[in-house]
Amino acid sequence: RYHHPSWAVADILVRRYIPGERRTHPVHFDGHAFVTAVLGLSDPSTFEGGLYLQPGSSSDSRVFPQISPGDLLVHSFDMLHGVHV
Repeated sequence: RYHHPSWAVADILVRRYIPGERRTHPVHFDGHAFVTAVLGLSDPSTFEGGLYLQPGSSSDSRVFPQISPGDLLVHSFDMLHGVHV
């Protein structure tokens, strides 16, 4: 679905979310990217929450997918999403 011979990785961002530092990243679109890939680095049993996808305009539509270490979740730029731990 997202394959094209002239596309390439342009930017990589690493964010960590821990108590006392960063706990949230408000709901947003990734207008600077065609797709976004999220790589799981932490065991999901060690925290509550995490990345959420919000397919509707209401926060009631939020889904928190479980992403284990090594899992890669890819979504399009127009998917509302954020982080809350």
